[in-house]
Formats: sequence, C-alpha cells, structure tokens
Amino acid sequence: MLEVEKGVEIKIWMIKPKNLPNAGNPAYLYAHGGGAIMFPAEMDNGKMAHTALNLQCIVFNVDFRLGPEAKAP
Repeated sequence: MLEVEKGVEIKIWMIKPKNLPNAGNPAYLYAHGGGAIMFPAEMDNGKMAHTALNLQCIVFNVDFRLGPEAKAP
C-alpha cells in the first residue's frame, strides 16, 4: 500500500517471475482500464503475471480509487 494523502491508500501489486535476479530488472507499470468506475486492478494480476513472464520483467499493477465513490481530486 502507498499512502498518497492522509488516509488515502493505493494498492500496488508487484509481480516478479521467480527466475529474475533481485536487482537490475526492467519494469513495466500497468494502470488497468475500467474507466475508473468498474473492475478492480487485481482482476488483471493473472494477465500481468503472463506479461511479466513473457517480457522477463517486474510488473507493477497500480490500483486506483473507483468513482463515483471517490471524488476527484
């Protein structure tokens, strides 16, 4: 969890293939679709695990607060 402002946390999943070394790896930042109103980010973790294996990189899957419950900014 990353606290972006007092009381607001954003989930970030780190998906790393087991065969990658512990340092010096490329990374892929993924912000899921859904128009910010539906589908949780963790729903894409399976697809992102496949991406991490195919690209041999670490994938960061970043969640965001869903509307209309979470108001911008």
